[in-house]
Amino acid sequence: MTVLYDETFDSQEKSIALTAMSFTRLVWLLDLLFYDIMQPASTVRPLDFFSLTIAISRNPSGRHLSWWFLRHRW
Repeated sequence: MTVLYDETFDSQEKSIALTAMSFTRLVWLLDLLFYDIMQPASTVRPLDFFSLTIAISRNPSGRHLSWWFLRHRW
């Protein structure tokens, strides 16, 4: 799911790619994205994890998902 993120070397482009992935209205894709970045073998940097959580919480479809994720997994 994070192929575009993995293929780029520029940190600004990585940030843009994660933000673009957070704009979907499909909640199951957002959930899959959360699950994917929480794996130990994830290539997403820890700093980008927080940026992605903020971007998903700004999405009306992902607001409740990010709140649930932070409450249950923090």
